[in-house]
Amino acid sequence: MWFVISKNYSDKLSEDVQRGSLTAVENKKAMGYKKYGYIINELGYYEPDLSKADENSETVFDIMKKAFQMKITERQSDEKIAIFLKSRGIKKVSKK
Repeated sequence: MWFVISKNYSDKLSEDVQRGSLTAVENKKAMGYKKYGYIINELGYYEPDLSKADENSETVFDIMKKAFQMKITERQSDEKIAIFLKSRGIKKVSKK
C-alpha cells in the first residue's frame, strides 16, 4: 500500500513539474542558467543583452549572434570562435 501511495505521489509530482516547465517556456520565462547574449529582466523574461562588451561599439547580443553564425553557417572551429570572442571582450564566467 505504501508503494502505491509513493508511486502516485511521484507521478503527480512529475506531472506538476513538467506542466510548470512547459508553461514557463510558453510564457518565455527564464529557466535555469542565463543564456549567452541575453539577460534576465526583473520580470523573469529573457531579453537581448544590449550592453557594450568592451570599448567596441558592438553589443554583447550582436557579438554572440555573430559567434553562433560563425559556428553554424561558416563552420568555423571552436578555437577561431574563442579567439573572436576574446578579441571582442567576451569572457566566459564559470563556477568553481
